[in-house]
Amino acid sequence: MDVQALTDRLDTLIHHHTGHHLDTLQIAIFQGVLQGHQYTDIAQTCHCTKGHIKDKAYSLWKLLTPLLGEPIKKTNLKAAIERSIIYTSPPPINPEKSIYISTLNLCPYPDPTATALHQAQTLAQITPSSYHTRAILKLHHHGLSPTAIADTLEIPPELVHTTLYQHTPLYPIDPAT
Repeated sequence: MDVQALTDRLDTLIHHHTGHHLDTLQIAIFQGVLQGHQYTDIAQTCHCTKGHIKDKAYSLWKLLTPLLGEPIKKTNLKAAIERSIIYTSPPPINPEKSIYISTLNLCPYPDPTATALHQAQTLAQITPSSYHTRAILKLHHHGLSPTAIADTLEIPPELVHTTLYQHTPLYPIDPAT
């Protein structure tokens, strides 16, 4: 995956978790470090001091640490990004005829089509945790419909239907509910 594609994926990840996008200097630092540049080189390119770049990079690494699930430093950035972003991407359905779909949303509001696409792509990866299973069954016991349960737990309706079918005797599969 090229540096720009990694930058786009990282920006999407950060936006999803924080509601903010990478700024120009953060992008320059991220791309510069991935390409093996020193802070001095990045500072010259961005017309600022090495100290400012180091401070901004430190803040960026602190931001990325919880998102990538490991302590991020300049020295492990590339490997951490590969582990987190590249290798956790869903595999193509047919590796011989891979189709990659991406979207660009310049609007601050989520694109419903992209959101639905993302949910469809991740549906195959989602398995109910014991927490989800207990929550689904409890909410169903209290009379919530499968759609209401899915909305409440922010999970795909198919996951609710599957869980109810597996754990509730005589649960009818009715996609309209």
